[in-house]
Amino acid sequence: MTQAKDLISEDSLQATVVEIARTAGWIVWFTHDARRSEPGEPDLRMAHPVWKRYICAELKTLKGKFTTGRWNRANSRWLIGQDEAAEALKTIPGIEYYLWRPSDLDEIERVLQQSLPQGVESMDGATRGC
Repeated sequence: MTQAKDLISEDSLQATVVEIARTAGWIVWFTHDARRSEPGEPDLRMAHPVWKRYICAELKTLKGKFTTGRWNRANSRWLIGQDEAAEALKTIPGIEYYLWRPSDLDEIERVLQQSLPQGVESMDGATRGC
């Protein structure tokens, strides 16, 4: 059964995530008109200056799909699972990458309101899989 939160648009989801992030002290960047950005670029980029964390987040509606066949100028994709360059993002200490949908709101709040990613005890040399 579809819940009401699953029916929100990607724009509404983005506004909600930005509000949660800024309330928790994150600096948030996003592209206002994605038609002029690199294909596959994450919807949100967020940095927390105190917690020393950096998050890339792709947002999709409940049924939202990834655009296929579009490559950026580096002939690469951003999303984990799409190519080797994107997979490398998972191995860079300090970068977390998430795909979030409206059904993930509880997880989004948890991720943005904790000082360390789940399962990480120290920021020193930690590699975060997302």
